[in-house]
Amino acid sequence: MKCKNCGEVFDGYKFYCPTCGCTIEEEIGPSAVEELAKKLSKIDEEKSAWLLESKKKEDEPEDMSYMFEEKKINLIQAFPIPNTIEGIFEFMILASSNFDANMYAKNINTKDISDAWLVKIEQAYRKADVMFGEHPRFVKIKEMYDKVIKEKDAAVNERKAQRKKWVFFAFVVSGIAAVAIAIWVCVLFSPVAIGKSDEAFLGQYVGSVISYLEEKGFDNFNVSGTVSAPEGYDAGDVIS
Repeated sequence: MKCKNCGEVFDGYKFYCPTCGCTIEEEIGPSAVEELAKKLSKIDEEKSAWLLESKKKEDEPEDMSYMFEEKKINLIQAFPIPNTIEGIFEFMILASSNFDANMYAKNINTKDISDAWLVKIEQAYRKADVMFGEHPRFVKIKEMYDKVIKEKDAAVNERKAQRKKWVFFAFVVSGIAAVAIAIWVCVLFSPVAIGKSDEAFLGQYVGSVISYLEEKGFDNFNVSGTVSAPEGYDAGDVIS
């Protein structure tokens, strides 16, 4: 390899020139990042074309959008982190601008594209820290990394707070429903005051008793009779 700064030629790959200490940039880092961005854009174009074609069809098409998402995830996961500070810097710009903290928090238990970006951001930052921790460009990389982590933590905490609110709300609603059911059961099975004792109906004509109870709100009667009136009662009188 050859150093572009001082012209020193040496064997094997090195991150810094052994003569002048300049960072060796002879690798495909930046162009590889650009190629990744182009491939991701192409997938988005394919998805847009598919959606446009689907709208032209009369029948409801099968939802295939997840396939485009998987293609992007696989592409991101397979991308090798560049070996130069400039390559890592360019990748961090691309990754941090595509990372969606709210989507990550929403799908925290599933592997989605935001999770794929976050994993790569972590890898790029760790690699930059180990290889170029003293390089001036590393400061910008760390700033991007810290911003991503801060947004991610804030979104996750907000999501947890919302879940707690919903759990509390559901608990309150369940409690109110339980109390309402308990009150309904108590009312349903509680004695209803009808203004008279049971004995007060004995000897009265059954039709008069039914009319009285209807005025009190009763509407379901089961009347049974005897073959002959017992002693002291006329036919049709209430005997029990």
